[in-house]
Amino acid sequence: MPTGPADVAASRRHLRRACEQSLPRLGGDGIDLYRLHGWTRSELPPIGD
Repeated sequence: MPTGPADVAASRRHLRRACEQSLPRLGGDGIDLYRLHGWTRSELPPIGD
């Protein structure tokens, strides 16, 4: 199982591979804008809640 920094879900390598695999399925040839949304730890509820 990969454990390097480029193997997490939001790494540049992972996102690029996912986009390259998605474009042919969607019939596209490029991406104009890619917006990544995520939460910071301060926005997440405490683990006990």
